[in-house]
Amino acid sequence: MARHLIPSDTTIRTIKPGDPRKRLSDGDELVLLLFVNGNGEHGWRFDYRFSGKRNMLSLGTYPDTTLAIARRKADTVRHLLAEGLDPSQKRKAERETLAKVREADAREAQGLPPLDSFEAVAREWFCGQARRLGRELRRQDHCPLRGGCVPVDWQAADCEHHAAASASDAAHRGTRRSGDSTPRVAGFQPGLPLRGRNRQGSH
Repeated sequence: MARHLIPSDTTIRTIKPGDPRKRLSDGDELVLLLFVNGNGEHGWRFDYRFSGKRNMLSLGTYPDTTLAIARRKADTVRHLLAEGLDPSQKRKAERETLAKVREADAREAQGLPPLDSFEAVAREWFCGQARRLGRELRRQDHCPLRGGCVPVDWQAADCEHHAAASASDAAHRGTRRSGDSTPRVAGFQPGLPLRGRNRQGSH
């Protein structure tokens, strides 16, 4: 299939508003859609078929993406298609990976454990158990925990506070002392203050 049908960037720059054409074809599925927004920019698109379905992939806008750059991008897309890969799905996967990297960086900056790590899963479980216990204690109107109950209105920050402390404590505490029959929540430390909230007395 013929390629490089647009003579040069000059051809594109001379296009004026009101031009009756809707697109310019550079051949082999690469097209330039004219005036795609109110800023007078044109949009590069790669019009292709994959698994019997037609797709259109954006390759940038002109003039930021010049004719030469658009052609290089189009060549990359053609190579992917030749390898049996859907360019749109590949781009989607790359964006998802980038989003996860950014989220991981943000969590690290906040001092939080990596997503799906054992610590992150343990914290999520701990917070769920704490909220469940708070609801149960409110229904039963008693508090079997020494040092105070887990408040029903515990927020995520409270969970992070106690879960972080319990992680280091678990390494030293080991199993519960024999003969101690006081009910406990895994990871809960009665001695820690509940971040300024009022605590119920133990019964």
